[in-house]
Amino acid sequence: RIGQNKAVRAINLVLKDSVEYRILKVLEEKLSIIFNEFGVDKTGDVLDSAEAANIFEELYVDAILNPDKLEISVDHTVNRIKTQVKQTKESMLILGSTKNLLPNKAEEFIYHPLPYWVERMTINYIRAHGGKTEKHIGGWNLRWPGSLDTIDAVFTNKEAEINPVAKHLTLQDTNIRNLITHLPRFVPGQFIPVIKLANISRSISGFWFLCEIYVYVKDWNRRKVISLFLHDDERILIPTSKKIWDELLSEPIKVSDYIQEQPSLILRRLMDAIETYGEAVYEELAEAYKEHITWECKRKEHLFKARTRAIEKIGLQTVKNYRLRQLRKEMREWEEIMEQNLQPIPDIIPLMVIRIERGASYG
Repeated sequence: RIGQNKAVRAINLVLKDSVEYRILKVLEEKLSIIFNEFGVDKTGDVLDSAEAANIFEELYVDAILNPDKLEISVDHTVNRIKTQVKQTKESMLILGSTKNLLPNKAEEFIYHPLPYWVERMTINYIRAHGGKTEKHIGGWNLRWPGSLDTIDAVFTNKEAEINPVAKHLTLQDTNIRNLITHLPRFVPGQFIPVIKLANISRSISGFWFLCEIYVYVKDWNRRKVISLFLHDDERILIPTSKKIWDELLSEPIKVSDYIQEQPSLILRRLMDAIETYGEAVYEELAEAYKEHITWECKRKEHLFKARTRAIEKIGLQTVKNYRLRQLRKEMREWEEIMEQNLQPIPDIIPLMVIRIERGASYG
């Protein structure tokens, strides 16, 4: 529910021998065929769409007005859903039609250096952000920022074949994908462009900094882009930074020069400034995460209670005890994950650093 900050449970009720009940029974039979043909995921995406809601609304209206033609109406609706599922599945195909892979191309894929690049990127990132890495015969032991551990991590197919119990890290891994999503656009040592703007005060000269404050935990992240202007006299001018941002977006500009001396030192000064100014922004993002984790805990607790009640109804004691043990194990694992994720990890990602001076801009 939009705006609702408490857990919401929606329950659908249907009366036996009603029109809705007849529609439900016929639909279940027809949709089961589509589920088997296209899978639950693809069909579920279509059924959850706003367009599907209109289709079902039309079906109910037709069934009420023409109850004798219920079967025909349901068949028509199911065919529309089937067509949409088929179109959705085709649109999500990444590779399209398959072609025979030439031996030399296959060899290029096998020996492509991408896994090595992913390994170096991952190891360097963890070390640079306060984590720990340890290399051993079977792979890597990794402690990610935030104390999340990955034991026996490997990056190549060959290593994964040698050590089947190892954790094979690829671009599909959640941690790797989170890492890639907040790689910096501006790095220490990069030359800083000088841009002259005509519509600013003559007293304005300094560095304009655009960055992203990023808060992330596993399966949840929020970010906010902010700017500041660090005057040559060390003042932080926020309104001026917004004025400069508008000017950069509204008029054609050209880089007049580059600052090549001590760009890393300049970036460090800007990072120190943003850490002070951006504290309020981080607190706002952290509060949003706190609300998210509170709602998630309530939702999960309700789910576990419902599953426990369902298991308690099982007649066979052996089966019941086994299911309860499995559920308790799952609950403990979930509680451990929640404990690790209680404190979100903030990060500041530099996006752009520009030297701003008063002068004529160029198209």
